[in-house]
Amino acid sequence: MKSLDNFMNYLIGVALLFNVAAYFYFKPKKSGSDLVFRNPTQSEDVDKVVNKYLQLANEAKNVEKVRLDRAAFEATKKIISDREQAKLKAESDMVKSAKIPTRDQVAEMTKKYADNPNMRQPEESQSSGPIGDLDPGSMSAEEKAEYRRQYIENARAGGYVIELSENFEIIKATKIRKPSQQSDEVKSEEY
Repeated sequence: MKSLDNFMNYLIGVALLFNVAAYFYFKPKKSGSDLVFRNPTQSEDVDKVVNKYLQLANEAKNVEKVRLDRAAFEATKKIISDREQAKLKAESDMVKSAKIPTRDQVAEMTKKYADNPNMRQPEESQSSGPIGDLDPGSMSAEEKAEYRRQYIENARAGGYVIELSENFEIIKATKIRKPSQQSDEVKSEEY
């Protein structure tokens, strides 16, 4: 019996060794506390396909936007040209309805009515001087100075700076520029 006890002890020892060896052999590489649960990730191929279709959709959207912008531009251009044509037609209709005589017609009428004493000739309608019936030779120096001052003031009120000759003819006329908010200074930078 002693041999049977030794044999049983021996079997128990081998079984124990076998269990310990199996435990270490089949043991998981990481313990439960080190295990991190991850969501399944998409592969790079799926990402590439999705990016490709997103790029194609974006390009299609841009092409459609360009097409719509061009159509809007063409429509605006057509509307503007139609308005200009309508305006020109209205002006030509107005000119036709006004029956404005041409230069040739005016010349014919002048020849036709030349012998009529009631018709004034263009040479007769103009006065001898630039200022109408005013004769600068018959004016005193004080009257000339006052007339010159008033004439220049009236021109300035009308938006012009003028210079007059002794016969009250306009030598130089300059339109008065309205002041702006911007400075007239030119700034140059040295490099």
